Amino acid sequence: MHNKPQNSGFILLLTVILLSLMMAIVTKIYYRSSGVVPFIHTSLKRDQAHLLAFSGVQLAMSVLASKDYAQEEYLKQVFPAVNDWHKIELKKEIDGIDGEINFCITCEQGKFNLNKLYDFEKHAFPENKRKALVEIFAKTSLLKSDFITELENFLKTKSKPLTDIAELLESPKLVELFKDKIYYAPSKVNQAKIFLTDLFTVIDTHAKANPLLLSNSVLNIMGLNSYQDGAARQQSVAAVFKKLHDLQEKPKAGASPAKAPEIEEIISDLYGVPKISKLSSEILSLFVADILPPMTFSVLVYSTVNLITCKIFAIIQSDNANGGTYFNVVRLYWI
Repeated sequence: MHNKPQNSGFILLLTVILLSLMMAIVTKIYYRSSGVVPFIHTSLKRDQAHLLAFSGVQLAMSVLASKDYAQEEYLKQVFPAVNDWHKIELKKEIDGIDGEINFCITCEQGKFNLNKLYDFEKHAFPENKRKALVEIFAKTSLLKSDFITELENFLKTKSKPLTDIAELLESPKLVELFKDKIYYAPSKVNQAKIFLTDLFTVIDTHAKANPLLLSNSVLNIMGLNSYQDGAARQQSVAAVFKKLHDLQEKPKAGASPAKAPEIEEIISDLYGVPKISKLSSEILSLFVADILPPMTFSVLVYSTVNLITCKIFAIIQSDNANGGTYFNVVRLYWI
């Protein structure tokens, strides 16, 4: 009589082993793939935030664009729009996406052009400009007393004009001062601070700052910062132009002609501050005496999608095409 081989135990063991291996493989695939889904979701939201950031630059250009470039009307349009946040909320039901765009416009001509102030051939600030800078920076406690010296020491190492204001951060002492204050973002906390790209510029060809569109940091330097909303700023610039128009009217018989407002009066009226004391001739030399149209602006954009925020800093410049004012991006920084 022959005994039949007993294989049932072996088959059961093999089945258990195979099931265990399959379970291990499936579990490993699951854990590997489970991280991909949130990664893809996050990447999608980040791409959407990037696109919204670019949209913020376009929105800023639309705020500044004008079909009919009339100097006075254009300044009335631009002045209320600068140095403050513009907030756009997006809803999925209407816009196809839940998100938020915040952008702030500042005028490059309302800042000090470092390349025009410093003489790179003589490796020094001209005496009158140095005296003006020392005097104006002495008005604030927000900068160190030796700031001009440190700035000049760094610029002496440069053989040609700066291509980017961020080059100042090559100086250890200047980076210590501006390391967390590079780009101006309007807020109650930042209202009394000075920011590197909001104080200086190297972009424009203007030699002097435009008093009609001073940046927040320049206003802080001069102790003139008094927050106004858009409506108040619109009234301020209208009042300044009214005074200028009054000068052009022929005085009535027996009446003395209207006196031209001095730059201190214009600045006081524009920024809603009490009558400021007369500025020295040195400080006045830093500002243009004529009312010039703004041509170059910077735009800071914060775009947020699903708690993911992207930030852009862009320089835009007018091309004044066909009698209107339209803008092109000349520089773009991800920050």
